[in-house]
Amino acid sequence: MRYFLLLLFLFALPGSFSEAARADNFQKCNQSEDHDRRIIGCTFVLKLGQLDKTTLATAHLNRGAAYARKGQLDTASADFISAIAFNPDYGAAYFNRGLINRGKTPVSYEGERVQIAQTLRADLTRRQATLTLPIDDCA
Repeated sequence: MRYFLLLLFLFALPGSFSEAARADNFQKCNQSEDHDRRIIGCTFVLKLGQLDKTTLATAHLNRGAAYARKGQLDTASADFISAIAFNPDYGAAYFNRGLINRGKTPVSYEGERVQIAQTLRADLTRRQATLTLPIDDCA
């Protein structure tokens, strides 16, 4: 009888260790103080598979943030793109990817400002036609 209980205990033990390891890696993935621990934890979470898309997107986002903090921008960008693939509505992933792209490429904002102003003016004109308000009253 003792041997049966010992065998039962030994077979049950790895499952509890794996659950503890899983919880520990989720915690590592969600902390932001130690970037290397975060990368290890999120990589473990991503390798688990069979998780919902929101969890996978969050793990990619967190790992990408850790890579970005370490200066590994290409790897971070790839993780942000993966986060977007799992959750196309994930604004934080788009924002972080945009920050990385902005940091990699010098951008002239003068052309952007003119385009934004033209778009706003066109929208204002459209609204004026819809509401029949003078443009000057809306500005």
